[in-house]
Amino acid sequence: MYERQKIEEKNGSAAKYGDNRDGFEAVREELDRIEQEFMDTDTLFDALNDHLIKMVFKEMDKMSKPGSLQILNKVQQEGRVFYTSKAIPAPILSEYKRQFEKTGKYSTINDVYNYGSADPATMDYVLSAMANHTISSMISIIEFEKIFSGDPAFYKWKN
Repeated sequence: MYERQKIEEKNGSAAKYGDNRDGFEAVREELDRIEQEFMDTDTLFDALNDHLIKMVFKEMDKMSKPGSLQILNKVQQEGRVFYTSKAIPAPILSEYKRQFEKTGKYSTINDVYNYGSADPATMDYVLSAMANHTISSMISIIEFEKIFSGDPAFYKWKN
């Protein structure tokens, strides 16, 4: 579309392409492509899942940096990065431990704080807590924006 605009500006008249497109063809084609791509729910699910995972690990990385917000330890072992709890309250991790035990995973782990080790159970508890925190924060921001800055009708009861 930009090429057509440059030609029209140079010639001072509409360019002839031999079709009846009206100048918004690139926008329509891109919207059609996006619609077709995301009509497949698996593709949409994968894209959303990848985005959420990136957001969770970005948040975990922030929470592992030294400072007043540091609640995680970043552990590197054998070229891999792990996160363990430094200051996540024990009742929160214990709740995730209880939920994992319901599924039959990690029933022998007693200490939810396994500092500095790459213990799979502890890392799963930390990951679950941080994922919950990240997603809840995102939901809270969206709700706040809808209520206070633009879409109060969304919260009205519909008859």
